Amino acid sequence: MKVEVLDSISIDYEEMHSLLREAFAHRSKSNVDVEIPSPQSLEFKYQNSVSPSKLATVRCNGELVAMNGLIPIEICNSGFPTVGWMSCDTATHPNYQGRGLFKQCVSALEVSLPDGAFLFGFPNLNSMPGFTKMGWRRLAEVDLYFSSSLLGTNKSAIVKEVDINTLNNFPPNPNGIVKSREYLIWRYGPLRGDYEAHEISSETSIYFVISRKLKINGIVFSLVLDVLSENQLLAGKSLRKLCKVQNTLGL
Repeated sequence: MKVEVLDSISIDYEEMHSLLREAFAHRSKSNVDVEIPSPQSLEFKYQNSVSPSKLATVRCNGELVAMNGLIPIEICNSGFPTVGWMSCDTATHPNYQGRGLFKQCVSALEVSLPDGAFLFGFPNLNSMPGFTKMGWRRLAEVDLYFSSSLLGTNKSAIVKEVDINTLNNFPPNPNGIVKSREYLIWRYGPLRGDYEAHEISSETSIYFVISRKLKINGIVFSLVLDVLSENQLLAGKSLRKLCKVQNTLGL
C-alpha cells in the first residue's frame, strides 16, 4: 500500500467523510454525541486555509483506508509571525489498524514540507502514543471546560449573542494561533459547525466567548472553545473567572 500526498484541490471530500464515519463508528455507542464533519465542512476547511492544505492517503484495492491531514495556520512564535502546520483528521479503517499506516501518512507529510517547517496538533488519547513514537514533543495539555448553563458571569454583566462574522481581529498571543477575523470565520463559521459567540460586558471589561453545545448522557452542556479580548491578559483572566463560577469543571 502506497502513501500519496494530495493538495486541497485533489481531495475527494465525500470519500474522506466516509472514512471518518468508519473509523469512529465505535464512538456512536458512547455516552457523548459524536459529530462527523460533512463533506462540505471538510472542503471549506481544507480549501480556505491561509495556503494549500495537504492530505496523506493510503489505499488498498482503490479504497481509502487511512489518512492524515495538515492545515497551514498563522501562528506567533516568541512574538514573530510564521505559519505552522496543524495535524488533523487522522483516521484508519478498523480493518487496517495496527499496521503503521498512521506513521506512514505523517512521515510522508513531513517529507512534503520545506526544511524547518513547524508542525503541531491536538491529538486525542488514541493518537498521542503514535505521535510520541515519531518524536513529537508534548508542549502542553488542553483543558476542557464545560458549563451546564450558558456561561457563569456576575449579575451585573451583560450577555448577548453576536454573529461570528462580525468579530474583528484580536491581538496575537506571543506564542499561539493568530486570532484574525479570517481565522475566526474559518474556524467557527457556519460551515464548520453549530458554534455560538457571546459578548460579555461589564463596567470594567468586555470579551467574547465562543462555544458549542455538547450532549453527554443526555444532558446538554456548553463547551467553551475560545475566549477573546483586545487585552490578552483579560482573556485569560476572564476564562479563569468563568471556570471559577461554574461548578461543572473537568467533566
